[in-house]
Amino acid sequence: MTNFVESYMSKLKNSFIIFESSKAYSLGKSFRGFHSGGKKSLEDLPSYVGYYVHLHLSHPYLGMNDIEGDIIMIENDTLILQYKDKARVKKANLLLSTIDRARLAIKF
Repeated sequence: MTNFVESYMSKLKNSFIIFESSKAYSLGKSFRGFHSGGKKSLEDLPSYVGYYVHLHLSHPYLGMNDIEGDIIMIENDTLILQYKDKARVKKANLLLSTIDRARLAIKF
């Protein structure tokens, strides 16, 4: 358990922002002075399977532009995300092309 927590914290510290699309323009960033160690590309997203992430979508999914959940798997061009809608656990099939930004998040 300790190794998992240490690896999770090191990933959180070293790569807060996982992916940010170059085609979109965004105003402001969380933790403005925080050094993220360089942004990753969309190809690095499969290494975060099993992590709790915050995704900003360019095309809303069921009316949601932002969604947080656990990445279950990535197949071809589809990311399967498990998220909570109030007390219900749901799964979302998202196209990778619709993901604008991704970052690690903290589950409460």
